[in-house]
Amino acid sequence: MQMKTALVLTATLAVTGLGFGARAATVDKQKFKGSQAATSFSANNALTCADGSAGSVFASGFLSGSDSISKETGTPKTVTNGIFVEVDIYSNTCTGVNFNFGDGSIANGYTAPNKKLNSAGLDGSTTVQDFDTGNTIPVVVDLVIEGTGPVTATAAHSKTKTVQGKHGPVTITITTSANSTRAGLVSGSLTIDGVELDATYSSTTLSSNGSTEITIDKN
Repeated sequence: MQMKTALVLTATLAVTGLGFGARAATVDKQKFKGSQAATSFSANNALTCADGSAGSVFASGFLSGSDSISKETGTPKTVTNGIFVEVDIYSNTCTGVNFNFGDGSIANGYTAPNKKLNSAGLDGSTTVQDFDTGNTIPVVVDLVIEGTGPVTATAAHSKTKTVQGKHGPVTITITTSANSTRAGLVSGSLTIDGVELDATYSSTTLSSNGSTEITIDKN
């Protein structure tokens, strides 16, 4: 499972009544920026049960840390930070616990990467609830995702200008978009229902995204 993010920068300028002299202008500006670190995990580990017998644990799921900062003219800045935890399956032959599918979240447990996407952190604990049975299991995350290899970035730019007449509205639309991602390598610990897993991580990515939208109306 992978989640994709994009960096989008959009500026829109709408100017009406061109040539009628200086008049009041309304400016609205919206800004957003954020980042994400995501990975899938799986584990199939041998266990020694409490009575000394041999057992095993199997688990798979998805982890994603993300943050965002958004600001609009006339409103306070909004900041979010958290980790999404998805357990697709968990089975422990020692305890008899079988968990089908569920998710949970950890507030403020995400450490964002820098602009070069060097590393990010996922740290905290939550309770995940099975969607089918309502049963819950605890999950503790203490992971670092290190960026590996090059940063992949794409960008596009477009501009549209419309003139409706000598004294009519003039609209200029400028759109710039980009996407930056980097592969990641996971280290640390992941514990489900009290069992620290020897997990394998795949489809691991670091990414950053942001957007700005500016609208200027001159009436």
